[in-house]
Amino acid sequence: MKEIADAGIYCDTFNSHIGRFYSVAEKKCKGKVACRVSATMVATRRELLQHRCTGFFVAPVCRGTPENVESRYDVFKTLFVSCKK
Repeated sequence: MKEIADAGIYCDTFNSHIGRFYSVAEKKCKGKVACRVSATMVATRRELLQHRCTGFFVAPVCRGTPENVESRYDVFKTLFVSCKK
C-alpha cells in the first residue's frame, strides 16, 4: 500500500481523539504490504461508546484505486488491511 486514501470512524458525535484515526492508520499502513488497525488506537472504549461510534474503515490505494476495508458495525474489531490480489 503506497498510500491511504481515507480512513475514519463512524460516530454520532466527534472529538479530537477520534479525528486522529486517519493519521494513525496512515502511519501504521503506508508503505506496508499489510497492517492491523483498530479504533481503540485513538480512543478508549468508553469514548467510542459515549460518541455512539458504530464502525470504522481504512481505504488503501491498491493498483491505483482506493479499496474500502470496513469493520462492519463492530467498532471494537481489529481490521486486517491489505490489497487483495
